[in-house]
Amino acid sequence: MIETILNKYVENVPWKNYSTLLFDENVEQYARNIQEVLKETSKPGYKVDFTEDYWDLSPFHPDKDPEGFRVHFDNADPCFRDYLKLFYLFRLCQKISPRTITHDVKTVRLVLNILLKKPEFLSLSTIETEDLIGYVEPLPVTPGTKSKYYKSLSYFFGFMTCNFDMPILVDHDKLLDLSRTFRLAQKRMDSRTPSIPDEYFDKLLKACIAAIHDESLPLNIRMTAAEIILLTQIGGRLEDMLNYRISDIKKFTFGSKVFDYIEFDMRKPTKADTPYRKVHCRLNELCMEAIKVMIEIGKDLRRQWNCDYLYILEAERYWSGNYQPPIKFKHFRYTYLRTLLRLLPEESTTPSRGISGTPYGGRTVYAPKFKQYRVLVCTSLYRQGASLVNICRSMGHLTDTMTAYYVRPKETYQQDRAEAARTVLKAIVKEGASPMCNPLSESMTATLKRFLDESSVNIEGSLDEIRDKTDNKVIIRSKQNGFCIRTGQTCAEDYKTDRILCAYDECPNIYYFYFDLPSMYELFKMTLSSYQDAVADGFKKAAEKERLKLERIASKRLIPLLDGLDAQLAHFSENQIVEMHPEMESVVGIRKTIREEAERWTNRKEKTL
Repeated sequence: MIETILNKYVENVPWKNYSTLLFDENVEQYARNIQEVLKETSKPGYKVDFTEDYWDLSPFHPDKDPEGFRVHFDNADPCFRDYLKLFYLFRLCQKISPRTITHDVKTVRLVLNILLKKPEFLSLSTIETEDLIGYVEPLPVTPGTKSKYYKSLSYFFGFMTCNFDMPILVDHDKLLDLSRTFRLAQKRMDSRTPSIPDEYFDKLLKACIAAIHDESLPLNIRMTAAEIILLTQIGGRLEDMLNYRISDIKKFTFGSKVFDYIEFDMRKPTKADTPYRKVHCRLNELCMEAIKVMIEIGKDLRRQWNCDYLYILEAERYWSGNYQPPIKFKHFRYTYLRTLLRLLPEESTTPSRGISGTPYGGRTVYAPKFKQYRVLVCTSLYRQGASLVNICRSMGHLTDTMTAYYVRPKETYQQDRAEAARTVLKAIVKEGASPMCNPLSESMTATLKRFLDESSVNIEGSLDEIRDKTDNKVIIRSKQNGFCIRTGQTCAEDYKTDRILCAYDECPNIYYFYFDLPSMYELFKMTLSSYQDAVADGFKKAAEKERLKLERIASKRLIPLLDGLDAQLAHFSENQIVEMHPEMESVVGIRKTIREEAERWTNRKEKTL
């Protein structure tokens, strides 16, 4: 059966040459999987020829990045080349992403080619577990990379053991255990990507802004300077950003405000057949300034290629291969390094904290890695008080590790939502408190009271009861330092407010209560510390940003929350407040001091350092 299904996509598979065990397990499921993975083609009747050593499966998915569907077998030793091809098909039948399978194929091909060149190894049957460990262990790579080596080799030799009548001396389970060990070792390392140092970043951004308006510079330098500006403001994955199109840039109006944003397909599916996920990212004024320059200087090239890709480059004599848009990573990387050398000749050739060196043209260029721009944007959003959930969404984090880092476990989501609803509703009913720091606070208070009257929800009841009563009527979620309160419309139905406005603290659905004062005061102190550090280090621009944040937190958050606390103290004693909200113990006794601090920043006359 599997032969019949696969023959629709891959011809000339030499089934008779191999054991009947091949693909014997879960045949029906494998058949369904391969039909789902390779279900589309822009070329009717198109097939891959098994006997060829270069496979191009991209026509089966013409809407996706073709590089992820192309794989080379020509460099593999003939003694295992066909097995490697069958391994590729086997992994496709397991619905593994072609990009992941290609990585596995490259790893196996590399390691086995090196071992089989040695006279003591005559075939796959002569390779033992210790031989593979002896190759991987001395490699000068991170534990995470060694983990990937062991995993790829484990999958391949596990496939060989289960599907062929060939003596295999490799313990694939031991290799998989080693993969897990090194993965844990990588997690224990302080391997977090550093952000770009403020001083380097300030010089880089200033140089790029000047470059995009300097008509004397080559098109490729100006275009890449504009792309760097987008990297510093958006923090997107480079693969996505090289595929941005002009048609992806859109506007929407919210009240009296008009926002620019970009809507694109994030090119990182979790499964081979998973469609790209839509991502929406706000574009600030600096982004739009860079985009306008990119549109203008690249218009002739877009006509030449009949496309609307935003980032586009002229061909250069140093390049090899095709430079048709979307621009390949290797071409961008080359132009990126050359741009930094042109714009920052001193900084890009001098070692800097957090900036690693990259070989280029016989010298070392100190250039931020592309992931560092992403870290920079995440850090900046967090410091501005953006919700971690919305940072996760706007950055397009999909892996379990990133999800676990940013949000609460999925199994507690409904319980957390019910807890948040109980907290808010109890504050309104028992304490007479009102949501604050929002122009719609008064109408929201009336809406919540009306809901309580109509629904007869028991705020002392079980969490299941509260969830059932509030579900799809009043949606209350705990957010950083406050609550998201909606009526009748979920975030998933309105991406504009959830994925763009929330991340920039502009969401109309965020409310705060007086008992959010402790966390807000902590945010105020953290921002004050950042401001003082920036002043002490002489970073004027960074200090100015922190000062503006302090003024905003003081005027729009701290003082209203202090006013709310004073209103509650007219009806409850300090002890009663602390009994209802134990976290208030840290601030209720020093509320006058907090107000004095906040008012100093609200009424500051000096606006420059």
